[in-house]
Amino acid sequence: MIVYIVVVAVFVAILWASYRSLGAPSLAERAPDRAIDAVRGVLHEGIASMQSANGSRAEVAKSARRSAAAATQELDRLDPSDNKERREAQETLNTVAHDITWAAKMMEAPDYDREPGMQAAASVLLDHAIQALDER
Repeated sequence: MIVYIVVVAVFVAILWASYRSLGAPSLAERAPDRAIDAVRGVLHEGIASMQSANGSRAEVAKSARRSAAAATQELDRLDPSDNKERREAQETLNTVAHDITWAAKMMEAPDYDREPGMQAAASVLLDHAIQALDER
């Protein structure tokens, strides 16, 4: 009988902890400046991985595209506050995320290796993304 009581108590404790963690505010709500810095780091990593992609170019591009999508979602959670500097940073990072997404889509294309135009376009997008990140 005591075993059943302990199991039920543990189960209730797990449910309560899960409920509390679901209700916790995201990083964007708790510390928007830290969230912006985290997004900036994720985007930098995505660009670096795409530029150094050798054999598994499509997989690296897919991973970078997913990271950029996650970064965009995190930026969407931020409150577009009265802070002009934060709002400009959000806009810049959204632009960088879109550049990475389009460059990744090009790199995932089956004809990417045979199309110098696609390679040049992806390179220009990544260069623009780097330049935008360096300006912030």
